[in-house]
Amino acid sequence: MRYAEDGILDGYRPEQIARAARWTGEPPVFQQAMQEAGWITEDGRVHAWERRGGKLLRAKAKDARRKREERDKERMSVGCPTDVHRTSTPTPDKEKEKEKEKEKEKKHTVCAFSLPEWFAKDTWETFLAHRKAVKAPIVPKSYTSFITKFDKLRTQGWDPVQVVDLLVEKGWRWFKPEWIREDPKPADQYAFLREGK
Repeated sequence: MRYAEDGILDGYRPEQIARAARWTGEPPVFQQAMQEAGWITEDGRVHAWERRGGKLLRAKAKDARRKREERDKERMSVGCPTDVHRTSTPTPDKEKEKEKEKEKEKKHTVCAFSLPEWFAKDTWETFLAHRKAVKAPIVPKSYTSFITKFDKLRTQGWDPVQVVDLLVEKGWRWFKPEWIREDPKPADQYAFLREGK
């Protein structure tokens, strides 16, 4: 099956077929016996391939696709990884898959979290995009922690825009308020934001 996934053997010499079957005798004898037994047809095909190997290969391809999708979901998921070793299940139609994809995207957008009024939506979107880029999307559990850190820095005079810009600039996946305080605050780079200009 590894060499003739379509069940057609006419491109192979008798020696190759015998070796693949681990036949230790004479290759032509093996091929003749297989044809007489009805396993190989006159035109060099494996008899009833669709019922035997073809079905297995389709299941194998379907299982590989399902596992790939599960791994992709796991990378983007909020919860625990799902079991990727179970057998294939029927795949949902494309419309349902699109809906699931939209729901998954909503989990990591502004709408999924209720932002404090002092945190601008576009700044949050920039923060989410950065977190996604560093392969650490925001999950509900970490949302509260980040908002608390942003708020603590805000009370010390740091605008969330400054903090997000610094995170992006340094490529940080997460931060502690102490790290931000140690970084020199830009003099008046964000003054226009505070003044509303």
